[in-house]
Amino acid sequence: PGLPCSAPAVGWFASHKAWLCAPFVIAAYNYGDLVGRAVPGSRFCPSLSVEECGVFAVLRLLFIPAVLFCIGLEGAYANWLLIAVIFFVGLSNGVLATVTMMQGPLLLETSSDRRTGASIMTAALFAGISLGSFIPAMRAYTLSHPPPRSPLLHSPQHRARVAPHISNPLHPHVHAEEGTDPKEKAAH
Repeated sequence: PGLPCSAPAVGWFASHKAWLCAPFVIAAYNYGDLVGRAVPGSRFCPSLSVEECGVFAVLRLLFIPAVLFCIGLEGAYANWLLIAVIFFVGLSNGVLATVTMMQGPLLLETSSDRRTGASIMTAALFAGISLGSFIPAMRAYTLSHPPPRSPLLHSPQHRARVAPHISNPLHPHVHAEEGTDPKEKAAH
């Protein structure tokens, strides 16, 4: 939800800014996903083939400019339009995830292959969800917590042993002896 949650709060959300991301954007996606998972197999959704799922998966890329467009809007209902687009992102995700999980194993011939295929698909789904959560969390953590300086590498004793002529490791051109380069000192 990083990109939709970065939208400027306008209209009702201008006075309720904290409510835009959670619960509205996150809830819109989750409810859309829930409805999308219930739709396949019902009378509201025709049976989709794997090839049609591939076409719809590519068409889902159109949601990216739609979200960017909604973030750029400034009208009173811009955030509500963004929430509606996010709902349809979740809806399409639920439908495609459910249909592909139902249809994918049927592409294999034997029942043992189908079980194996379903297990691989489930493992890939869980790996994608885990990595999709872990990588941004680690990125956010590393950006907010710079790595600690090693006391061994930054101690005066270590610097004297490794590079005795450099007094400042961040500026190696400044030397310990009177701040001049040894070549310049020899020239004097």
